[in-house]
Amino acid sequence: MFKGQLIVKTRDVWQSYVAGEVLALNLDYWLRTGTWGRIESLFKANDQQAFSELSLTRDRLLLVYLENVQTQLLALNFDEGRWQ
Repeated sequence: MFKGQLIVKTRDVWQSYVAGEVLALNLDYWLRTGTWGRIESLFKANDQQAFSELSLTRDRLLLVYLENVQTQLLALNFDEGRWQ
C-alpha cells in the first residue's frame, strides 16, 4: 500500500497487462464499488529490462530494475490523484 494505492506485480497475464508489470489500483474505490476502476501501469519492462524490487519511503515509491544489466532506479510519487 502506498497513499491509498494497492501496488501489485503481475505474475501472469491479467486483463490487458503482461506478466511482471507493476500496477497501481485504487483500493478505496474498490472497497466502495467492488470494481477496480482506473488501473495504472507504473512499470512494464521492455526487452532490455527486468524488474528487480520495490521499496517504499514516506513520500516515494521506488522501483528498482535492471536495464542492459545495469541497476536503474525509478522514484514515483502519488499526489493529488496522479503518479509523477
